[in-house]
Amino acid sequence: MKKVRILTLLVICIAILAIGLYIGYIGPRTTKQLTEEEKAAVVRIALNDSRAREEIGDKGYELGDVDLCWLEQVYQEETSSDMYPCLRIYIGGKEQIGVTLVVFVDLVEERVIHIGYEYRRGQPPTP
Repeated sequence: MKKVRILTLLVICIAILAIGLYIGYIGPRTTKQLTEEEKAAVVRIALNDSRAREEIGDKGYELGDVDLCWLEQVYQEETSSDMYPCLRIYIGGKEQIGVTLVVFVDLVEERVIHIGYEYRRGQPPTP
């Protein structure tokens, strides 16, 4: 009887491990890929957004790739999260110290839903 319980517990642990590996490695690869037309629409929507244009101002910028990015928003006690197309805009150049705008776009409503910021820093001084 004790061997049956141990064997059952072992089977459950293996099943949990297999599910975890599937979700962690195989699941993300099956995510929908954006078409070239969708990517072009993301760039167009992001660059036409007044908030993004204000952030860019008259500074130079480089466009990064259009990817699918996870966005989680929390307001008071409500949380919403989903995958959205996003465009990285490197203000001042990709290799320079500065700010990268991460512009999340809703393709159905054709609007920018959020702009995130990633700060690019230089290498720390060597001692």
